[in-house]
Amino acid sequence: MKLNVKKDTCWYDSTKVPEQMLLGAKGVLWPVLEKSDHFPVLDSLIKETKDDAFTLLDIGCGAAELSRLYPNFYYTGADLPNIIKEVSMKMHPQNSYIPFDIYEDNPGFASDYDVIVMNAFIDVLQKPTLCLSKVLTEAPKYVILHRQAFSDKRETHLYKYPSYGNVDSYQSVINRDEFSKLLDEKGFEIVKELQLPYGPPPGYETSAFAKENYTRSILMRRK
Repeated sequence: MKLNVKKDTCWYDSTKVPEQMLLGAKGVLWPVLEKSDHFPVLDSLIKETKDDAFTLLDIGCGAAELSRLYPNFYYTGADLPNIIKEVSMKMHPQNSYIPFDIYEDNPGFASDYDVIVMNAFIDVLQKPTLCLSKVLTEAPKYVILHRQAFSDKRETHLYKYPSYGNVDSYQSVINRDEFSKLLDEKGFEIVKELQLPYGPPPGYETSAFAKENYTRSILMRRK
């Protein structure tokens, strides 16, 4: 199922964004993943799967840092072709990668992996619940949704903010009831849910976003 969206966000930029992603992965612009404030949350969810999971699919892999941190998993990264070419392959050329556009492509390949990680992936998409639905349809066992904003009060909605290269991106906020219904429809249950140790992006601390929304990381398992 193709989703009609305007591809006007930073992720389709072929110059500024890859440059900043590479610098970030090297610890120049911000801490490397394992030193970030949110990594302990992600790490605890991944470790919950270690007893019965051997393959890991990293959707929206970027610099593929998870491959370095979890060498015991058979790792595959999936991302836009420009990101794989200019970022993933330059950081970790030894990995397997799948060029993938969630708006255009069917993630049928996800059915081959025990753990599917989406780290700050669904939260930057213009149609977050439809995209999540596409992944859950194929996922056979575990799905980790890391750094996703939710709202109990408002319907699923978006706002724009300047991201990599000061090029606009979207922040999606998913209605919690809609999310729960989607999990039921797709046959998933929540194994563990954790609050992130930070709030909204800079400039939104006193906004309605900060008052109405919260950011979580969630480990889900097919029933």
